[in-house]
Amino acid sequence: MFQVFGTILILILSASLFIVATKLQRTLQVIHKRDDQINAYSKEKSLLFDFLHDLGEAFTENLDRQQLLDTILACSVNVTSARGGIIYLYKESKQALISESVVGVFPPPFPFPKEMEFKMASRDEYLESILRTEPLAISANNPLVDVFKERKVLYVKAEDKNRPFLSMEDENLNFRSLIVVPLHNKKECLGILAIANPTDRESFTEANLNLAKSIAHQAFFSLQSTTLYAELAEKQRMDFELNTAREIQTILLPEKCPVIPGYDITAISIPAQQVSGDYYDFIELDEDHLGIVIADVSGKGVPASLVMAICRSLIRFHSPTMNSPTETLKVVNRILYPDIREDMFITLAYFVLNHKTGVLTIAKAGHDAPLLCTDNFENIKTLQSPGIALGIDSGEVFDNVLQDFVVPLSTNDTVLVYTDGMNETVNSDGVEFGREPIKASLKAEAHRGTSPLLEDLVQRAIHFRGTEVQSDDITLVALQKK
Repeated sequence: MFQVFGTILILILSASLFIVATKLQRTLQVIHKRDDQINAYSKEKSLLFDFLHDLGEAFTENLDRQQLLDTILACSVNVTSARGGIIYLYKESKQALISESVVGVFPPPFPFPKEMEFKMASRDEYLESILRTEPLAISANNPLVDVFKERKVLYVKAEDKNRPFLSMEDENLNFRSLIVVPLHNKKECLGILAIANPTDRESFTEANLNLAKSIAHQAFFSLQSTTLYAELAEKQRMDFELNTAREIQTILLPEKCPVIPGYDITAISIPAQQVSGDYYDFIELDEDHLGIVIADVSGKGVPASLVMAICRSLIRFHSPTMNSPTETLKVVNRILYPDIREDMFITLAYFVLNHKTGVLTIAKAGHDAPLLCTDNFENIKTLQSPGIALGIDSGEVFDNVLQDFVVPLSTNDTVLVYTDGMNETVNSDGVEFGREPIKASLKAEAHRGTSPLLEDLVQRAIHFRGTEVQSDDITLVALQKK
């Protein structure tokens, strides 16, 4: 009986030990599984932190946009163990998604000739070149384009029946598993990020999908910031160049107006932009003659300022050898004409003052007619003389039309010349300032001298313009015989 009892006890103990061993084995399996999950999580966490670190390294004030794209994609591929990845960005001018970065082997997301498959399969760089040069038209029926247009996520597993683009004999060139996420926020979509075919499993996991979404979210804001940095850097570069051009142009303008006994001369120039297409100049021709120039180059900004500088140099070089404004401008026009753009020209008025005799000789090349206030500021004359703008004609017409116009100046006679930015100043109603207010200022203020006269004209134009932005350069020169 004790033997039977012992046998039963042994069986019970064995069964208990088996149950305990089975539970222990299951527990160990759970522990191992959890360890594997923890290790996988730790690995993904480590890779994600590496990604964020690399992104932080790339994201600096000297940020290179291509470097940022390559970093985002390389980290996306690494953190998901993908065989390849690609980033497409939208180009509105081309109405297409353009490949901006490619990593690894990413199957072509568009129909491709079978005969070219061997080249793609044997040479990764050939596949990459195809991906980089082939845009995805927004109008195309393409799953990747749909992700961009609909701002939805595409998640394809190996077991899915409707896997896209299954046409290649080489399985590496087909999509086994695919994740495509839009780079977007609520208002804007920059493009898409896609990863294909994990190397360590058949399909991407939900964790891979969530990681891709997180990376895409961060990538959108990083790319936006990169664009802002690039735009800021470009603006700073342009501002530097414009400031340099402005400084050079300021040097080219006379430092001060000439002081000649018996005469009062003042000039002012107000550019609409940082650099101007207007200019004025004073040239001492000899001990008896002073050259006075005012000009307006068509257009604004740097191109106009460069043409202005050339014109100034030519007049300064040739004017001392001749006291006729017309003869000087004929020479300048012949030199300028072959090199000036077809859509550019220069209106210019050139005066030569004989300050011994008080005779003023004028040549007007298409410029607004100067005004002459006479008879102790009672009357105003318009000094009309024939002439066309420089740079329009090679010389055949220009030379025949342009003529000197001689004006003997009496005491208190005041000459005012300006560029069209003055009379064409526009207010908020689209009305031009016109010439009548200029004449009114000339009659009312000329007796105070040329400097108060120009100050009054500028203030009248500013008051008339109101809140409107100055649209054209304004330059004025005034000469008065005492």
